Amino acid sequence: AQALSSVVPTAGQQPELWRFQAITSLLDALARRGVALDSLADASDTDQRGALNRLQQMFGNGRRVVTESGADEALHEAAIRLLGRQPGQTEADVQFLARLLGPPSSPRLQSVALDSLGRGRSAAVPVLLLGDWSRHSPTLRVGIVQTLLTRDEWAAKLLTSIEQKTVALPEVSAANRQRMLKHKNAELQKRAAALFAKAQSSDRASVLEQLKSATTLPGDEARGAALFGKLCASCHAFRGQGVAVGPNLAALTDKSPQFLLTSILDPNAAVADQFVAYNIETRDGRSLSGVVAAETGTSLTLANASGAREAILRTDIAELRASNLSLMPEGLEQGLALQDLADLIAYLQHSPAPFGGATAEQAGRARKQFFDGGAGALGKVLPGAEQLPYGSWLGRQPLHYCRQTDGKSKLAWQTTPVPADLKPESFKKFRMSAAMGFLSQP
Repeated sequence: AQALSSVVPTAGQQPELWRFQAITSLLDALARRGVALDSLADASDTDQRGALNRLQQMFGNGRRVVTESGADEALHEAAIRLLGRQPGQTEADVQFLARLLGPPSSPRLQSVALDSLGRGRSAAVPVLLLGDWSRHSPTLRVGIVQTLLTRDEWAAKLLTSIEQKTVALPEVSAANRQRMLKHKNAELQKRAAALFAKAQSSDRASVLEQLKSATTLPGDEARGAALFGKLCASCHAFRGQGVAVGPNLAALTDKSPQFLLTSILDPNAAVADQFVAYNIETRDGRSLSGVVAAETGTSLTLANASGAREAILRTDIAELRASNLSLMPEGLEQGLALQDLADLIAYLQHSPAPFGGATAEQAGRARKQFFDGGAGALGKVLPGAEQLPYGSWLGRQPLHYCRQTDGKSKLAWQTTPVPADLKPESFKKFRMSAAMGFLSQP
């Protein structure tokens, strides 16, 4: 009652961003405890009853904010996350959230609306998501499949849509096919096997034998980069694109084409402990799958095959099972030609250009541009905890740096005094050199 009274606005107060966020967090906590909001309505505490009455108005404010075109996107997002939680209004909110999955909602707000739909239990959710399948963007379809797989009854609806060819087989990623083929629900696993059996080869050795000639073909790095973005970037970060869920591929650039082909086509041949996929059943009935990206004494963070991360309280976990499989799925070769594999391997084998690889002419031009741009206005650097000589196109100079992982180091600098005749609201430009870190560190 005290927490609710503190965050719900009183009469005349505006529905600020932080209030939406705080109320949503409080309602999440109540849901984890299994406490229904309407069960508090008959409490004898007058403060609590008053706060609950004001909370009803906050739900209405949330719907109003979502429909306002001029509202800040962050406020829009926070209001969307509140929807679907008001007793007696759930089904209407589900319909409302489903309408946000199309234009004019931005892709970000569409993703938030989908997340809000996924946290409920309404039987209308799969009907609405699959009923408008043809209107959804490809990116949103990936998220919808991921959402439908979180509950058994929703996954069954997805399989029905695949059987009826509403959802095409290629629209279900190899990772999600593998997830369905290993599903704990025997009936769903059986249906998935009937649908995906032809597309999923269990004999990896024969696949490798059929495609081994890809290692002898010359590859095109540019085409390989495009394939990486399509097939691999959701789980791997490499050369400036992708999400770091799986292993660091920069450490594999010296590996042979045969090694890389095996790693691509048979990811379960050797799986490092930190990249084993886990299946989690939550107490609210969701089924989640991914690698454990971080953990504390009270929670763990799960990273799924699309790169999304979710922190889950240990008290919310009903069951945690190691799959003994890689999160990377088998079957990535489907739809790829031998030349596609050769292009992808060529891209993976090419490491970034070595630091300091500029020609003398390029370095000279860069130095001139740097100093001509106002570098002289830098007064001094207030040293960080460490310093080392650093070679670059500016020449060798002392580099002050601080480690961003200790949570307290910082680096500061000062400019020279600005000109006395500098006019108000005008600017004096200065430049300083900075190193952005190593590939092996944040």
